[in-house]
Amino acid sequence: MERIDPAEEWRSLRENYAQMTEGQLQVVADDGYDLTDAARQALQSEISGRGLDIHVREAPVRKQRMSPNVDLDSDLDSDSDLDSDSDQPTMPL
Repeated sequence: MERIDPAEEWRSLRENYAQMTEGQLQVVADDGYDLTDAARQALQSEISGRGLDIHVREAPVRKQRMSPNVDLDSDLDSDSDLDSDSDQPTMPL
């Protein structure tokens, strides 16, 4: 397997990032945790050089999971305690 020259890799990365729009840099930065160290450093250098307010993400965003005990569908179809003219619960008289 052939070794990549670090200086050549850096130059190539910088050239690539320099051609990107701010939006494209943001997309790459959002997945920064998947980049090599050299790619992450070159990206940060380009972002800083342009004075952009973009942060290179170092870890994936964790998605929140709902509790398995939460029943979102319970009583959604039942409108027995709703007044037919409004969405407000009726009050006993």
